[in-house]
Amino acid sequence: MTQSKIDLEEYSSLIGSKIGISDWITVSQKMIDDFCDVTGDYQFIHNDPNRAASETPFGGSIAHGFLTLSLITKMYKDTTPIITNHELVINYGLNRVRFLAPVPSGARIRGIITLGKVEPRGKDKVLTENKIIVEIENPNNEKFYVAAAFPSACGKTNLAMLIPPEGYEGWKVKTIGDDIAWLNMDENGQIWAINPEAGYFGVVPGTNEEDNENAYKAIQSDAIFTNVGLTDNNEPWWEGRLDGTPSIDWKGNPLQDGNHCAHPNSRFTISAKNNPQYSDLADSPTGVPISAIVFGGRRSELAPLVYEAKDWNHGVLVGASVGSETTAAAAGDIGIVRRDPMAMKPFCGYNFADYFSHWLSFSEQSNNLPKIFHVNWFRKNDEGFIWPGFGENLRVLDWIIKRCQNSVDAKEMPIGFLPNNNDINTSGLMLFTNNGEFANYCMHPSNTLDREYLVRARGDFTQEKKESMLRGILIDDELHKFTDVVEGEKNGSNQWFSVCLISGKNREVRKIFQALDLEVSRLKRTRFGPIFLPSTLQKGKTKALDENEIKLLENYSG
Repeated sequence: MTQSKIDLEEYSSLIGSKIGISDWITVSQKMIDDFCDVTGDYQFIHNDPNRAASETPFGGSIAHGFLTLSLITKMYKDTTPIITNHELVINYGLNRVRFLAPVPSGARIRGIITLGKVEPRGKDKVLTENKIIVEIENPNNEKFYVAAAFPSACGKTNLAMLIPPEGYEGWKVKTIGDDIAWLNMDENGQIWAINPEAGYFGVVPGTNEEDNENAYKAIQSDAIFTNVGLTDNNEPWWEGRLDGTPSIDWKGNPLQDGNHCAHPNSRFTISAKNNPQYSDLADSPTGVPISAIVFGGRRSELAPLVYEAKDWNHGVLVGASVGSETTAAAAGDIGIVRRDPMAMKPFCGYNFADYFSHWLSFSEQSNNLPKIFHVNWFRKNDEGFIWPGFGENLRVLDWIIKRCQNSVDAKEMPIGFLPNNNDINTSGLMLFTNNGEFANYCMHPSNTLDREYLVRARGDFTQEKKESMLRGILIDDELHKFTDVVEGEKNGSNQWFSVCLISGKNREVRKIFQALDLEVSRLKRTRFGPIFLPSTLQKGKTKALDENEIKLLENYSG
């Protein structure tokens, strides 16, 4: 980088301005190992990448904080203007240093330098004060930890066990816990959380292999159920289960037409290790660093899908004013808005004013607090729920993470910061209904409602692989196949495909391609039975189906 030359008077005029952005510096593992040798600091988080990957939330080894600090010299030397009328420059010291984020091995860093002060200090002496922010570019192993607080039956367990949806190939979700987090602030003002529980206690109605696959897998063995019904062969049954025929209701009586088989607040209890996405860090005594805190409730009106609090104190107000429509998980009438501060109303063991004061005191202790958000998966219009929920909630978490990284802007509104148009990553055809019978009809494979997807995949595609896709591939003792495969444009190792299938099981398209060593990078549903994704429908917008289109769906045979 070429440095400019400037005299002291002109340099002084730059106070408050950025005076340089350094080149990127790659922090290699060798650099970290060498720093270990110089300082004698051989802590495993620095020099043992394998152990650091399995025992820490960092995903691998990280640089010493003082190694990062030492590189500031190079950032200054190669970046800031050269003052022409001086004889000697010395380092006077540091005012405030905070290591707010780890620097993984292999990451690139650079300095963004702002001139703060230029002060005369005696004869022929000048003290300059600069602020430098070290920007970290993480090499594909970023990890973010989110703590969330929702009232009962508002989606805690489903959020904790979600599977990345279409368009999020390569993302991985691990569960630390599904209900309680104990928070602690370290000496640098970073909030950490530990999981104090060994199991999950979730609401079971609506749990099935299509909507929440991980939760369904988790309860297949070593599970305790309460207030569920039974099938003829003595299997537990609840509303929303897609297999089995109920015969006995939750009271032990023969099931009567029109009655619920399971109680709406029927539950399951399992070991946390039943979860296919269980994280080894769930038992970590140090916990994980929290990037964001999310509050939410069940609101059919008023509350938007997601917004960000303006600051920590406003975020405490957001948490303190959580409102949620009551469900069968709470005593009393259903559908009434109940205030549930921090989702803690049934559990807070001392005066709420003291509780809120404790939260507010954090802002006096740290400038490194997590951002606070509010979500609402349950907003409705005349046709039912607007947002599909379940795995699609990762699209909202993606926006939350980007806001924590300051990588997307937002609209400032009286309630906080809302996403700009198209900042929530949604694409592809999705159908929404509040008619459970019609939804089951659409999902059941016997009704031959075929789906069409646009797929971009990387790898060696052959005629033999195409024939395997059409013939069927046995995956986990289950046959998966496409009814049609059309090859599209090829660009290098990437190729587009149009594929059709009938069953539409969770992640089925992805599983078929992966079984043939083809890596899916883009996936978009373009047709559901006779309903095509309109080319004129803008991203994030909806269109109500008319009566003719609904009849087409009901009478369709692919």
